[in-house]
Amino acid sequence: MWRQSSSHKSAAPARVSKTSLSKPSASRLSSMDRLSSGTNSARFSLLDRMSFGKFSLGGKRMSHGIERGRMELRDPRPITTKAYQQRCVKSLLEFLESYGYPHSITAKKLMSPTTKDFLNVFEFIVKHIEFKYKLPEKFDEEIPRYLRSLGYPFPINKSSMFTIGSPHTWPTLLSALVWLTELIKKEEEQLQSQMETLEKEDAELSQEIWNKELEIGKIQEKLNEKSKQYNRLAQNLQLIPTTAENAGGLDFEMKPGRLFDSTQEQFKNHKENDQCSEKEAHIVRLKNNLERLKKDYKCDKQLHEQCIETKQELYDKGYEEMNENKKALEICTLELDLRREDLEKLKEQSAQEMAEFNKKEKDSLEFLQKVTNRVAEHKSRIKNNLETVSSEIKGYKERALETVYTAQHS
Repeated sequence: MWRQSSSHKSAAPARVSKTSLSKPSASRLSSMDRLSSGTNSARFSLLDRMSFGKFSLGGKRMSHGIERGRMELRDPRPITTKAYQQRCVKSLLEFLESYGYPHSITAKKLMSPTTKDFLNVFEFIVKHIEFKYKLPEKFDEEIPRYLRSLGYPFPINKSSMFTIGSPHTWPTLLSALVWLTELIKKEEEQLQSQMETLEKEDAELSQEIWNKELEIGKIQEKLNEKSKQYNRLAQNLQLIPTTAENAGGLDFEMKPGRLFDSTQEQFKNHKENDQCSEKEAHIVRLKNNLERLKKDYKCDKQLHEQCIETKQELYDKGYEEMNENKKALEICTLELDLRREDLEKLKEQSAQEMAEFNKKEKDSLEFLQKVTNRVAEHKSRIKNNLETVSSEIKGYKERALETVYTAQHS
């Protein structure tokens, strides 16, 4: 018979296990199959998904017989042109700066680097592919081998490792480094896309579970209402409680909680018969894939934290240098203020001297004007006197001539 529950709630939907989900759609199963296929790898493979132009990076679709004897392809990129090299240097420098490269690096260095600079840059980039990667001593053999293992389609000669910064070698190595950075960026974009897909599918699964819980909640409410109607009828027929007249000592009361348990069990069995085990297997694979992504994320997080620490050190160092430069600037500003004050004093002194000079010049001009006026007046008086004397002499002369003339004719 039904057992009496102490209390029950009919309004809220009950949570059910993920084993009671409906069969997933074909599209979702296909995406889960794709994600679960890589659970045994430590990280996403860089070799199977990336491509460079028309050449496959994983060696699966390399044209012209690359897998058979590794035919050397001619690099179609304009690696010897200055413009292309500058674009590569800019791209590489942006990658190094954004990922927290711990050493000092500039565009000028990347145009003709030393062997040490190149090895540091190569190891730093590869650590974003293999977190614990360490460049061995025989780097001249390791670097060409490693690039080939990633599917780099163009040849890197061992001899080029001894003339890294030379004009005929560096363009080839620079292009290979940029290829590596593009490989990492594409890998991160695909990883981010997969994370978003997983989050979306997880949200869809949660929504589907919630919808089922709502359906079960509605069924529970109907069962509760039916059980109440049954119990009321049983009471009217003197079947409840067990001491009722027609009960005969039996328990005829219907318990909704037991009904719900029975319904849930039936629902579970129905879903198990409807390939529920396949759904569980996909969920397990999805969980494993999520765990693997978490591990990869943890490694990336550790690397990111190291980069942050390096950036913080560089920031602190730059901040100290900035403070030193600020102090030097304050000293220069103080000296400049002192020199400015001296200059203002010199300007005032010069202004005073210029005023005195102008005054003296004005006085001199006035004196010269007076002298000139007096000379002109004196000259005018002399001229008048000369004219008077000349008139007098002329009169004396005329009178003398008249006297002589008179004496001659008398």
